[in-house]
Amino acid sequence: LFNLVVVGKKIFAAATTEPGIGARFSAVKTNYQRTQGGYILDGIKSFVTMASYADYYLVLANKKMPPDETAENHWLSYFLVPRITK
Repeated sequence: LFNLVVVGKKIFAAATTEPGIGARFSAVKTNYQRTQGGYILDGIKSFVTMASYADYYLVLANKKMPPDETAENHWLSYFLVPRITK
């Protein structure tokens, strides 16, 4: 990451705020799920500082739990997501 920021002059923005909960990590509704090809992120972020200028977003998400497991243990992770994705 150092090279991306210092050498490549890339801008990063934190995407943590969600509608109705703000940036309360204990209430994050955006989920992630690992797949064979990587990860699926599913959720809505309501505010990202410098969103239109950032090259990458640092997205906070909670591990999607199978229906038979409780979500008592949060598995929060950050994902580095390019602003322009397919």
